[in-house]
Amino acid sequence: MLLLSAVTPNVYAFPSSLQALSPDQFNLLTYAAIACAGLLLLAILFGAFKRSRLNKQLNQANSLLTVQQERLNAVSVGVILVDEALAVTYANRTGAYLLGQNAHTVKGKGLADLLPVEAQQLLSQASGASRELSIQCVLGQRERAYRLRINPALSQAAEAHMMIIVEDVQDYQQRLDDSAAMLDHVSGLFDGQKLGLAKIELAAQQLTVNESLAGWLGIEPGELSMEEFMQRVDSRDQQMLSVALERLASGELLEVSTSLLAK
Repeated sequence: MLLLSAVTPNVYAFPSSLQALSPDQFNLLTYAAIACAGLLLLAILFGAFKRSRLNKQLNQANSLLTVQQERLNAVSVGVILVDEALAVTYANRTGAYLLGQNAHTVKGKGLADLLPVEAQQLLSQASGASRELSIQCVLGQRERAYRLRINPALSQAAEAHMMIIVEDVQDYQQRLDDSAAMLDHVSGLFDGQKLGLAKIELAAQQLTVNESLAGWLGIEPGELSMEEFMQRVDSRDQQMLSVALERLASGELLEVSTSLLAK
């Protein structure tokens, strides 16, 4: 009981101090407490509103990012971003596929492990360049011909050192190969044949005639200007032949008959 009576005055010390306040002081203290509680509630509500707004902005940014990524994934060309160490920081679905990877495994890989040597040499030249460079090469992962367009002039907002666009040009390369094979074949037939043959360079307005055609024209084999050649064509056929050459320039295969005049 003695211990209890010793503690009891401390328990009621705070209420006793309130009772000692005047009514005006008590009212002022009450208003201050209410004001503090109101400010605390406002702070809580403001914090909740701010978090809600930030979450909304974050969701909108994520939604926009998802849309942009889906758009990039939908294009038929590869889009690859690399850092200064030439490591992949981003690749769309097509770009990752052409490199023999997927969008997750390709991230962080160095281009030295993904591209042929000739493409790597161009990449080293592209660093610090101010214009787009391009190269056509075969990617070993797909064994097809691709054109790589390297754009090093990116803004800081892109957060990438350079961007590489990869385009499938296998069909174009096949046509080039077929044309080269045909040219080799025709070149092999050019000399030593009884047929009169001429290689026509439309841009330079020149021809190169083989031995047989030169013999028919009474000239030496070799180069001949288009103007000189037209002088050896029957005047009645010159207009027709000029039109035929214009159509030939558009890639049309033609067969014409004319009379040639020997020198």
